[in-house]
Amino acid sequence: MSDCKGNDNRSSHKDNAKEDDSPSNCSPPTKSLDEYDNLLEVEKNLDDQLKELQSKQIERQQVMNALHEYNDLKDAAQIVLGRLACLEGTTVAHIHRQYGIEDDE
Repeated sequence: MSDCKGNDNRSSHKDNAKEDDSPSNCSPPTKSLDEYDNLLEVEKNLDDQLKELQSKQIERQQVMNALHEYNDLKDAAQIVLGRLACLEGTTVAHIHRQYGIEDDE
């Protein structure tokens, strides 16, 4: 390419390569390093949050398992009390009163 005076404005590929090899162009850009550090911090925070949520999920599952076991035991006790009431020819409510079992409903 030439300018309006006929001078060649094209720079050779070697000239461009020399500019890119200068020491100022070899150092990593600080903005990229800052962004990388920020992303590492975000990743660490997300990992911490994930561990906390997983811990809460495990705790919640343990509570749910305990509630299921409690309900199963309560159902079994009610079956026994129902059979006892049949054997004694009375009602389950009477068996509850007789043994001091409070109705929690």
